Amino acid sequence: MEVLMAFLNLITPLLNFTAFHHSICIRRAESSFANIYPSLL
Repeated sequence: MEVLMAFLNLITPLLNFTAFHHSICIRRAESSFANIYPSLL
Protein backbone atom coordinates (compact mmCIF):
# COMPACT_ATOMS: atom_id res chain seq x y z
CA MET A 1 0.00 0.00 0.00
CA GLU A 2 2.82 2.43 0.80
CA VAL A 3 4.45 1.55 -2.50
CA LEU A 4 1.23 2.41 -4.31
CA MET A 5 0.97 5.77 -2.55
CA ALA A 6 4.59 6.59 -3.39
CA PHE A 7 3.93 5.60 -7.01
CA LEU A 8 0.84 7.85 -7.15
CA ASN A 9 2.75 10.75 -5.60
CA LEU A 10 5.39 10.29 -8.29
CA ILE A 11 3.03 9.97 -11.26
CA THR A 12 0.37 12.60 -10.44
CA PRO A 13 2.61 15.63 -11.20
CA LEU A 14 3.59 14.00 -14.49
CA LEU A 15 -0.06 13.49 -15.41
CA ASN A 16 -0.91 17.07 -14.44
CA PHE A 17 1.99 18.39 -16.52
CA THR A 18 0.97 16.28 -19.51
CA ALA A 19 -2.66 17.39 -19.31
CA PHE A 20 -1.57 21.03 -19.00
CA HIS A 21 0.76 20.67 -21.98
CA HIS A 22 -1.95 19.03 -24.10
CA SER A 23 -4.47 21.78 -23.27
CA ILE A 24 -1.94 24.39 -24.45
CA CYS A 25 -1.31 22.44 -27.66
CA ILE A 26 -5.05 22.09 -28.29
CA ARG A 27 -5.61 25.83 -27.79
CA ARG A 28 -2.78 26.66 -30.18
CA ALA A 29 -4.16 24.26 -32.77
CA GLU A 30 -7.63 25.81 -32.42
CA SER A 31 -6.32 29.36 -32.78
CA SER A 32 -4.18 28.49 -35.80
CA PHE A 33 -7.15 26.66 -37.35
CA ALA A 34 -9.35 29.70 -36.73
CA ASN A 35 -6.77 31.82 -38.55
CA ILE A 36 -6.42 29.43 -41.51
CA TYR A 37 -10.07 28.45 -41.97
CA PRO A 38 -11.42 31.85 -43.16
CA SER A 39 -8.76 31.98 -45.86
CA LEU A 40 -9.91 28.59 -47.12
CA LEU A 41 -13.48 29.79 -47.60
